[in-house]
Parts: sequence; structure tokens; C-alpha cells
Amino acid sequence: MKSKKLIKMGTISLLTGLVLTGCGSSNDTKVTNDKETVAITMKGKELSGKDIYNLIKADANTQNAMRQALVAEAFATIYGDKITNKDVDAKYTELRETYGAETFDKVLEQKGLSVDDYKANLKSQLITEFGLREGGKVTDKDIENTWKTFEPTSEVKLAQFKNKKEADSFLKEEKKAKADFVKLAAKAVNKDNLTTSFDSADTSVPESVKTAAWKLKNKETSGVIEAVNSNYETEYYVVNMVKRGEKGKDMNKFKDELTEIAITNALQDTETTNKIIGNVLKEANVKIEDKDLTDLFINYQN
Repeated sequence: MKSKKLIKMGTISLLTGLVLTGCGSSNDTKVTNDKETVAITMKGKELSGKDIYNLIKADANTQNAMRQALVAEAFATIYGDKITNKDVDAKYTELRETYGAETFDKVLEQKGLSVDDYKANLKSQLITEFGLREGGKVTDKDIENTWKTFEPTSEVKLAQFKNKKEADSFLKEEKKAKADFVKLAAKAVNKDNLTTSFDSADTSVPESVKTAAWKLKNKETSGVIEAVNSNYETEYYVVNMVKRGEKGKDMNKFKDELTEIAITNALQDTETTNKIIGNVLKEANVKIEDKDLTDLFINYQN
């Protein structure tokens, strides 16, 4: 299963549209608009940076790229000192280990990104994530509501099959022989990685699987569970509860986890993230002087 921290970061980035590719480190960016500097020459004509800017500024894709870059600059202005190079190196190492060094390096090569380029983009994402989480404060009521559906981390054996026939056959043998779950799961898609753990907030496990798991006692096995993946394909699972997490009645014991879940849930709401971004733009004193770009941040106006 993927790292929950990785998934959270990815989710926040996708929700806010702030995954920046090839834009460099926000802290190092110097924005200039020197109309005297010739950027492009052609027969009988010279184009300055200002000329090019005027030609492309009305384009929707250009405005979207501009919006992303400026929002990243604003977050870097307010929160840039909260993320160190050590933080970036640690996240880089985590991602590289998660996807496998060979695969990771190959993707960077295909994208034409050097390690330094990637780390610069990663730092921008981490700064933005930090700022969003700082702005995404939650109340005691939010935490209480999260507690209602919260399930602590449980250890399970989870077998995934490519079709229902194989899942049914496995379940039939497992119940009949009461044999070792792992030995019987030879046809499972994930046969080499059957043991895992997750809590109710883990997004790497289908909701239907988690729902079925929470109904089990230790050593019990579920029926065949159907789940639709991101490619709209139906997958089939069977879960065996190894060690059920004990929730109990003391909410304070899980205060950190509940707060984390509540913040993540809040940041999945576009209205909430737009409000946070608007506040950061205001704090960074970002002002649009060009009348053709007055609507650039219209979604972030509070």
C-alpha cells in the first residue's frame, strides 16, 4: 500500500492545481518585465518580453500557468522558511523508495527533469501543502464528527483477484480447509504482499474493503468484496482480520490522528482551499495591476 503521507500530499496538490512542472524554485524566481530587452528577432521585427507577454496573456492556458506560478510565489513568500532543504531531501528519498529507484529515475529522464529541477518543484509543493494545512484549522466539533466514523489501524491479510471466479474459489477453499490464508492465495494479484495495515482514513484501500474489514473480529474472513478502481475496472478482494485496532471510548487517545483526518477532509473541499489561497494572496499583498488580468484570482476572492 502507498504511503498515506504521499497520498495526502498528492490529493492536496490535485485539488488546488498546484503541481508545478519545470517552474523552478519559487524562492529563487525573479520576475522582470524589461520592455527594452529583445527576446525574439525575425525578419523586419524584434519582440521584447513585454511584446510576448501582451500576445499570450489572454490565452486561458497561459493564465492558468500564470495563476499557478503566482499562487506558488505567494505561498513561498509567507511560508517559504518553513520547508528546509533537509525536508525536501527526505521527501525525495521517500518518493524514490516508494516507486523504486529505477522507475523513479526513468520517469524523471522521460520528463526531461534533473534531480535539482524536481527538488525545486517538490519544495514548492511542500511549501504550498504546509500553507494549506496551516490555513485549514479545524474545530472541536470537526474532530468529534471525525471520531464517529474513525477506525484505528488494523492489521489484515488482504488478497486481490483479477476476477470473481478466482476470488470465489479461494474463499471456498479457505473456509473449507481453514488453511493458511497466505498459502491459499497463490493466484492473488498481490500474492507477495498480502499482509498490510490501514485505518479508516487510508485512501490506498477501497472503501468497500474497509467497510467489510471493520465488521470482522480477529481471525475472521470476509466474503468476496467488489471494488471499482480508478480505471473503472472491477476488482475482487477477500480480507482476513489479523489484529483489529481497539477504538475504545477515549477520543483524546487519538486526538492527533483525528485532527490529521479532519484537516485532510477539510482540504478536499474546493471552497475551503480557495478561501485559504485567497487569504495567502491577501497576506502576501498580491495585486493585479494589469486590467486584462483582473479576474485571474476571481475564484480566491473571499
